[in-house]
Amino acid sequence: MKMPLSKDQVIYYAKCYLDIPFGRSTNRTADQQLESTFKRVSQRGYMSLGELKQTANWFLPGPFLIGKVSTNTSEHVESVTREAFAAASERERVRLLQCLDGVGWSMASAILHFAFPQCHYPIVSKYVTATIETSPVDSFEGWFGVTEFLREKRSEYGVDIRKLDQALWAYSRKSEQRS
Repeated sequence: MKMPLSKDQVIYYAKCYLDIPFGRSTNRTADQQLESTFKRVSQRGYMSLGELKQTANWFLPGPFLIGKVSTNTSEHVESVTREAFAAASERERVRLLQCLDGVGWSMASAILHFAFPQCHYPIVSKYVTATIETSPVDSFEGWFGVTEFLREKRSEYGVDIRKLDQALWAYSRKSEQRS
C-alpha cells in the first residue's frame, strides 16, 4: 500500500470533497445529514431499516443498493445492527453487518465509520483501495490491513479519519476525471 497524498494534499482534497455535487446538494450536506442520523443510531445502539436505506443512498446514490438493502426486514436490521454494535471485536462487527442484504465490506466499513467515530474506521471503498494502490477487499485480513494502514496515516498526518476518507475519495474521483 502506498499513500499518494501528503498531509497538505489531504487537507486540500478534503476541502474539495465537501463541494462536489451530490444529487441536488453537495457532499457537505449529505455528510451532515448522515452524521446527524448516526448520532441517534449510536445513542440507541442499532439502526432502523430507514437508516440503512439512507446510508445506502449516501454510499451509492440511486436505486441499485437501496433495492438490495430494502429486502431486509426492519426486525432483521435492528437485530443484526444491535448485535454488531455490541460486538467486542472488529472482526465480529464487520462480519455481522455483512449478514444484511446489500452490505459488503465497503458498506460495512461505512456503517462502522459513522457509528464508531472514536474507533477511526476508514471507509474501505473501491476509490480508497485504488488510491492507495491495493487490491479490492475480499477478506477480513484485507479489510483490516487497509484499516490499519489508514489509521496509521491518520495518526501520522494528525487529521481525523473523516478528513482522510474525504481526501482519498475526492483524489480518486479527480484522478478518474483526468483519465
